Amino acid sequence: MPEQQHHPRAEQAFVRSRAKKRQPIWPFITAASVLVFGVIIAVIIFNAGSPSANTTSGPKAAESEPTETPTPAAAEAATEEASSMAAEQAVDDPKGELLWVSPTEGPPISLAYVPAGTQCLVHLRPAALLSHPEGERMLAALGPWGQSAVADLKSMLGGELADVDSLLMAIVPNVKGGLDVSARAHFSKELSNEDLARRFPSGSQKQHGGLTYRIVGERACFVPSKNADSKTLVICRGGLTDELIDSAGEPPSLVRDVEALAAHTDADRMATVIVAPKFLVAGGSELLVGEAKPVKEALHWLTGNGATAVALSAQCDQNFFLELRATPALNVPPHRLALKLRERIAAAPNAVEDIVASANWPAYGRKVLARFPSMLRALAQYSRAAEDDREALVRCFLPIAAGHNLVMASELLLTQPHSAEAATAKAQAAPAAPASTEERLAKKTSLVFTKDSLERALEMLADDAGVSITIEGKDLQLDGITKNQSLAMDVHDKPAGEILVEILRRANPDRTATGPDDPKQKLVYVIQPGKNGDAGRIIVTTRAAAAKRGDRLPAAFLPKKG
Repeated sequence: MPEQQHHPRAEQAFVRSRAKKRQPIWPFITAASVLVFGVIIAVIIFNAGSPSANTTSGPKAAESEPTETPTPAAAEAATEEASSMAAEQAVDDPKGELLWVSPTEGPPISLAYVPAGTQCLVHLRPAALLSHPEGERMLAALGPWGQSAVADLKSMLGGELADVDSLLMAIVPNVKGGLDVSARAHFSKELSNEDLARRFPSGSQKQHGGLTYRIVGERACFVPSKNADSKTLVICRGGLTDELIDSAGEPPSLVRDVEALAAHTDADRMATVIVAPKFLVAGGSELLVGEAKPVKEALHWLTGNGATAVALSAQCDQNFFLELRATPALNVPPHRLALKLRERIAAAPNAVEDIVASANWPAYGRKVLARFPSMLRALAQYSRAAEDDREALVRCFLPIAAGHNLVMASELLLTQPHSAEAATAKAQAAPAAPASTEERLAKKTSLVFTKDSLERALEMLADDAGVSITIEGKDLQLDGITKNQSLAMDVHDKPAGEILVEILRRANPDRTATGPDDPKQKLVYVIQPGKNGDAGRIIVTTRAAAAKRGDRLPAAFLPKKG
């Protein structure tokens, strides 16, 4: 058994300085942090929860004694344990394509007493989490974030988290441009107005609709006795009190895709986060800031523009289970989004490895961070992707020890100061990344969809290849070509430039064209050079319009010599 150790900062006289500037962490390296739900949950609580802030059975894990507290050495044990899981699955799945079965079968999370229009929800099962051996390790692994989150929740609820069976928090913008949290807590024991007075002695009582509620600062709290639910406590901003009392627990109207994900949640899981990515850049832009900003950027890197809402959930029992569910954007096939998510998860270990190796990290967290890429490779190896009810779904099973180690490493990666000198030296010594449009078009990729528009096909290719593609609509109109025409693609492991030519061939109005060099191939592209070192962009146009402007066509569209 690994030697007992505490979080690398548990015994440090460490005080976080919000004003101190640090080297920014590259957005893409924290993609794994998005999947490490403890980090996100603690960040959300810390930034918005504080009063001052405005098929088959699952795999069997190898039996082992749990460590008493989070240990860096446990990360290595978790990775080694994960490598033996394939041999212990209940069915033969050599290609690793079968979706894991959920370890829980609970009902969807209730949306009672949630403010209308909410776009960010956090659901926790505090009592179950704290009673599980992994619960204390998760909180310890979160370091100062975890401590602040627990303190803020205790203050908001006026009691201990161990007494709360379930807690649903809705993060909503307020009239001052900040953020507020409305919460619905279900306790193990019945509550009364006398209990509220003991929990919040500095408050005052008011009434609405025959229901007595208590005002504590800018918040109101009440027990919705109309529904005889005397174990539930609702806490909200004062301006929402009348609305929530009048709702009598009737689920509100939410953004369509957030509501769709909520219908697919499992209330028995220990932690669930639902959020619309656009909320994080609009009304909820202040939610993930400072040290947590890379989490928002990583979510965008993970989903791009392909997902309109995501639900992240985790469960600890004999294993550590993770699930990512996403609603696809218009014209994005769910299965393609699922594969894209899995590809991004698979790319995270190498990205994290580059950062860890090229930066000078503090000694007390260095060993954990050094093992982080191996942990993420185990996570990627045991992730399975599929389409479920028109939504993208990715699930992962890992040994129970993996949970707090992933959380600890993610927290250290997000918060620890590090020198950029080593990274600069490595960047100077390493080969330059593809910069020009031609170089990016030479990189191999895949494009698969059964039916989509020309415009959407080009958008997907542009996203995969990292290039800018623009359609000159007026040029196409002059040749009677529409960018909304449908086509199908099933091309694997080909240079992006070849795929681009193939898209234009399939969208060409004259089906008798024998190839891209045939004059009958009306659809072509040209590369517009960039300025000041920019890569430039690709313009999709017609052969006639390009000739009229004197644009130079790529070699694929030129007549073959001889």
